[in-house]
Amino acid sequence: MQKSISYSQTEIIDSIRILYLQGNQIELDPMYSKGSMYGKGVGPVYKLDLTPMALDVEVGNALSMRFEAKTINSMILDPPWLIHAEGSKSKMGNRFTTLDSKEDIMYLLEGIIIEAARVLRQDGILIFKIQDTIHNRRKLFLSHIVMSLAINAGFNPLDEFILIAKSRMRSKSQSGCITSASHSWHCSFIVFRKKKSRTLQKITSARSRNDQ
Repeated sequence: MQKSISYSQTEIIDSIRILYLQGNQIELDPMYSKGSMYGKGVGPVYKLDLTPMALDVEVGNALSMRFEAKTINSMILDPPWLIHAEGSKSKMGNRFTTLDSKEDIMYLLEGIIIEAARVLRQDGILIFKIQDTIHNRRKLFLSHIVMSLAINAGFNPLDEFILIAKSRMRSKSQSGCITSASHSWHCSFIVFRKKKSRTLQKITSARSRNDQ
């Protein structure tokens, strides 16, 4: 029996592989980084990153990948979710990639979901790792945003796994920081299946017009 909660990313990924990939490898990870989430488990077939940290990782952008349309069976996305956390006092900001604004993260989330919809085959599996965060002292429900964007792009939600943190990295600047919402000690692995979408072309066209 596969559990929906775990302290181990590797256990969650293995559960997803068993339940939704017939035990096969995830085919594509275009935001691979160091691949820490795979641990000693089975990694993806194709490993891409904007700034590869290993010889077996190729340069690639999750917003615009080299793969032809409808050629990938499964993929995972693990985008940055911290907003403007840079600085010597920010342990999280110094360790992980951050974005400058809420608008930047919205643009990224929409873009990588649209690109995932392009490269995945019909009935392909998308795994999306995301964490809710605090922005301007209020909760930003990124998991809900991802769910909405994915459904609009033609994905059906299948499952959700929760990774619980045993501890949370905090900076001195966060100590005693007053917010109107709780700090998340978990992140979500949301599993989607691609279905035929009549809205994807409209979303892509609108995005192209906005980029001009």
